[in-house]
Amino acid sequence: KICPFNDYYLEDKLGEGIQGIVYLVRQKGTGQKFAMKISKGNGIKTEPEEIFYLKSLKTPTIIGLEKSEIVDERLYMFMEFAEKGTLQDEIQKRQSLKEKGYPREQYRFSDEEIIEWMTELLLGLYVLHSKGIIHRDIKCENLFLFIKGKKTVVKIGDLGTAKEESKASTFVGSYNFMSPEMEKDSKNDPRNDIYSAGVVLYVLYSIETVSISGSSSINLFDFKHFEFFISPFSGNLFSFLIKIKLKNFFIIFCNNLC
Repeated sequence: KICPFNDYYLEDKLGEGIQGIVYLVRQKGTGQKFAMKISKGNGIKTEPEEIFYLKSLKTPTIIGLEKSEIVDERLYMFMEFAEKGTLQDEIQKRQSLKEKGYPREQYRFSDEEIIEWMTELLLGLYVLHSKGIIHRDIKCENLFLFIKGKKTVVKIGDLGTAKEESKASTFVGSYNFMSPEMEKDSKNDPRNDIYSAGVVLYVLYSIETVSISGSSSINLFDFKHFEFFISPFSGNLFSFLIKIKLKNFFIIFCNNLC
């Protein structure tokens, strides 16, 4: 039985990765939708660190965990359902329009969208790093899109590779989002997450999908073309919005970080 919980309806399969399979489920009574992640394989006796991190990091910029439970040595996680999928899904849609020759204004993200999403990503990383946790696999596939009123917001998800900095020593991550320091020396450092966020920023502006396999990320991009994708007022707008966002951020997260 895929879902051994009587208070949920199983609706659809959302995806499958190395660590587990994700299904869309709906809670009976409330009708609320959740993404149910089931670990692959048996033998799980205790909840992994990912559960501890998600329970302790209840913030608007990191995906929320409703509940988790081990049944027959398999881990079940009920998380917020991202109505618009992942950032990678959205980028692939835009890239399809780009390849079909649509005008640039029809397939590119607006400066406002990019600034909003990057700010949310950086604030999410700030929360992780302030707790001494490194995500270690920031990429478009691990950033989830949620509808909030008339806007789409980004939340960091998939903390399966996350680790406390003091315990992080292994080589982990996705090559083309990986810092040269991690690739060469397996150096675990919060700054690796910031490097990965920089690759996400490039992808948002260029509408270029990035393979998660392959060799060095160092020569992945031809940055001399990067300025083409950035409008003249982006710098000033980015600075202005960052100041506003940070002001609101410290108000919202004060209780969580104190």
